[in-house]
Formats: sequence, C-alpha cells, structure tokens
Amino acid sequence: MGYLGLGSSITMMGMSYGDTESVAFTEDVTRELAIVGWQAGLELAKEKGPAPIMDEEFRGHG
Repeated sequence: MGYLGLGSSITMMGMSYGDTESVAFTEDVTRELAIVGWQAGLELAKEKGPAPIMDEEFRGHG
C-alpha cells in the first residue's frame, strides 16, 4: 500500500484524518513499512552485496 493509499484507506475505514484512531493506524502502517523495508534491504544485501556507494569514502567540508 505505502503512503499513497494511506489517506484513502483511512477514509474507507470510516476514520477521520487526524483523529486518534487514524493517527494510531498511521503509526502502525509506518512501523510495518519500516520493518518490511529494512528486511527487504537485508535480503537484497545478502543476495547482491552492499550498494557500491557503501564503498565510497566521504569527507565533510572544511
């Protein structure tokens, strides 16, 4: 679903945007997306190795 369908989902579930129930639902969705995204990233890293940018060395300005 992602965030694109979040507002529609809230409406279809009969919640009002910004009420306590919709805020809790948004927190749950956000947590789930973060966890699943992290797990998918780990699986890709195991399969393909780290992204090439991870081998670069970055230095701050000044």
